[in-house]
Amino acid sequence: MKKISDFSFILFYILSVSFLSLLISINSTSSVVISGDSSEESFLQMIYPVECSSSPTLSAEYSCENLYDSDFTYWSDNKNSCSLPTWIQFTFEEDIFLEFIVIQNVERSVLFNTRYNIQDFRLRTYNEEIDESPIMRNLEDDNFLQWFDINEKVKKIKLEVFSVYPPKEDLGINDTKSCVLEEITFYGKNL
Repeated sequence: MKKISDFSFILFYILSVSFLSLLISINSTSSVVISGDSSEESFLQMIYPVECSSSPTLSAEYSCENLYDSDFTYWSDNKNSCSLPTWIQFTFEEDIFLEFIVIQNVERSVLFNTRYNIQDFRLRTYNEEIDESPIMRNLEDDNFLQWFDINEKVKKIKLEVFSVYPPKEDLGINDTKSCVLEEITFYGKNL
């Protein structure tokens, strides 16, 4: 069986959802008369938080803002191996419909193999400051993109770490007690 890449899978999903949304909107608006102002359609897109906060980090260089910069920078806790309570929270400018998130451990093998990586975590979604649905999730012990469905209206989302994968190697690096994460990408629609 041929395996498709994570990027191809995400691209296929986004195109499929967009096409289905287009078909549904064409079918549902075919008998509706729109007057004056044209309404703005909302399609699935990458959405960036306006701010983030987290439990203590190794330094300002490893802040949670690194998680949505589309770069090889990463978030790192303060050498506590993601012990409880370790958390990261993202806030959006306004309510959005969050379809799914994509999470990636650090991509570089040396970092991935010598640091703690998140295993079990809880996602809390907030709408009007109410915790809508705390759900436990599991991040696999690899450095590929991993996808998690949300499908909720949210203003904030919080990731709380409950367990980690220990480092696979010890190369004598002094901060191997750090827990790291490279990227979280949010896909959804503006409301």
